[in-house]
Amino acid sequence: AYDIMPSLVGSEMCIRDREWAPIGTAAASFQGTFEGNGHTISNVDIHGSGNDTGFFGVVNGAAVQNVTLDTGTISGNKENTGALIGRMIGSTISGCTVTNANFSTGYSSASGVLVGANYTGKIMNCAVSYSTLEGYQYVGGIAGTGYSTITGCTVDNVQVSASYWKCGGVLGQWNEDSATMENNHVTNSSIIGKDNLGGIVGFANYGNKKLINCTVTN
Repeated sequence: AYDIMPSLVGSEMCIRDREWAPIGTAAASFQGTFEGNGHTISNVDIHGSGNDTGFFGVVNGAAVQNVTLDTGTISGNKENTGALIGRMIGSTISGCTVTNANFSTGYSSASGVLVGANYTGKIMNCAVSYSTLEGYQYVGGIAGTGYSTITGCTVDNVQVSASYWKCGGVLGQWNEDSATMENNHVTNSSIIGKDNLGGIVGFANYGNKKLINCTVTN
């Protein structure tokens, strides 16, 4: 397990002037527990030339919790770009925050401020704020695409835009299969694109889906 210890730099961990190498890849995904203990990781520039760009590249059967990314710039050119996680599979993300993130993803598919692609699992009690994400398609305030359960998340003062289509305040494309979104709230944000736009979800595919107590204001 990765553990950000208070002895590093008080309550804040600073990574400056370095190109971050994502934790976990398609060939060797992160499968443990990352406990942030409520600390903040600041000033991380994350740039990827392939798939799965983020502080974590690919997590599978993992838990990532209780950490804030107060980030710099994030750029990805292909698929699955997120400040915290590029692609998650069967994992639980809880109590995590992303703020001050500025994305440039070109023609990348599946871009989210928190997670790029959220294939199965749970995203709970997470928040994104004061961030700008410009993507191509499947673009969202929390995640770009996927069908994990998303509950208790907030998006505030965020601008997400898709140069092509499928852009939502929480999720760009809600994929097939069963999933639930509950108690998610989008405020003071902009959702921009050519087609398939929504305050919560840009595009919902078939499957047994539940959308409960979700709001969009301002």
